[in-house]
Amino acid sequence: MYAGRVGTGFNQSSLRQLHRQLASLEIKESPLESLPAGRETKDVHWVQPSLVCEAEFAEWTQEGLLRQASFIALRADKPAKDIVRERATSPSRRPVLSDGPARDPGHTSVDKVRITHPDRVIDPQSGASKLDLALFYHGISE
Repeated sequence: MYAGRVGTGFNQSSLRQLHRQLASLEIKESPLESLPAGRETKDVHWVQPSLVCEAEFAEWTQEGLLRQASFIALRADKPAKDIVRERATSPSRRPVLSDGPARDPGHTSVDKVRITHPDRVIDPQSGASKLDLALFYHGISE
């Protein structure tokens, strides 16, 4: 199944090594059940799908493609036939959010931790608020 392109995360050495590996796996016809649309098939060299690439990415698009994918490494610990698209699961522990009492309307609580001015932006670049940070910490905590 086609999942998109990876356009960064390589250096000259890793590109040379990867090119050698892929060249030895080149085949004439696409191994995919359905071909990607549009420009995705322009100048493509098809390879036998036997390598496993680890990539990090921002998100899955509505079309089912990776957005902003970056190469991490090839993996030898899993056979390609065992790779499936993983789905995000809901965290087992949901935060308990509550608004402040009427006498103190400027805060929210996350699992009984008081967050004053929860809408205050603490990172102008991403737009993240104090509440976003509290929810992030809650999400990674045990």
